[in-house]
Amino acid sequence: MGSCVRKNETMTMEPKKFSLISVTPEQRQTKDFLSLLTQCNFDLQEERKGHTEFELAKLLQQSRQRILNDFAVMQASIVFRAVKAGDKYMAMYKESNGTDEKCSLRPKLKIDANYSTLEMAWVRRIDRVKPAKASTQPVASAHFRRYKIETANGELTVSHHYEYIKKGLEDRYSNRIFRDQPLWAQKLGAALEDKFSLLRQEQKKLSALRKALKGLHLFQGRWFNDQVKKQVNEWLDHEQLEIVSFGDDPNSWLKGEIRIVNEEKLNE
Repeated sequence: MGSCVRKNETMTMEPKKFSLISVTPEQRQTKDFLSLLTQCNFDLQEERKGHTEFELAKLLQQSRQRILNDFAVMQASIVFRAVKAGDKYMAMYKESNGTDEKCSLRPKLKIDANYSTLEMAWVRRIDRVKPAKASTQPVASAHFRRYKIETANGELTVSHHYEYIKKGLEDRYSNRIFRDQPLWAQKLGAALEDKFSLLRQEQKKLSALRKALKGLHLFQGRWFNDQVKKQVNEWLDHEQLEIVSFGDDPNSWLKGEIRIVNEEKLNE
């Protein structure tokens, strides 16, 4: 019989190859990512023992908060872009006041206090002029703004308020709302509403991501037992995670009531 030499017996074992990655201290997410994946080998059982369930739960909580902060930045971008897109229209709206090109439609932006989402609506200005002594009953609407003017025929009370225009179920207002407005408002209003429509759709997708993240968080919680969950809650009570928020009065941003203060200037 002829001899048979196994191929494996003639082969030499090559040393394992490793990829070295340099990580700076600021790259927290990269470090978390690598600390998990570099131990995902069944031969590294001893190394994995150093990661407790509590530490894994904390890592997920920190990752979730970072994602929520990123969502908050995206939402802030929607608010900023909506205001910036309306700059030209609002400038013309103010300049046309008291002229033949006066417009009665303007955009109305409002941030929802519960969900921090931006409402991009249109309102119509309603003016009222009547003799000052003719008003015997106070106007019920808190949106009325009143002032008095002197004329040759006596004192008049001038007031105005804004009525919301219904948008319907679509993401965009119809251009018909501008048909009785000056030509500049018809053109700029339609162009602005195009941008508002894009932002409304973007905001819907962002809200869907928030909802999905909430569902993911609840599902991940099924992995950990009650003791680990209690440890995480106690840790959260003392840990100061960075939380990006619109605050209790989110519309104060739209009112321009919040500013960034340089601490160095406070010490001057």
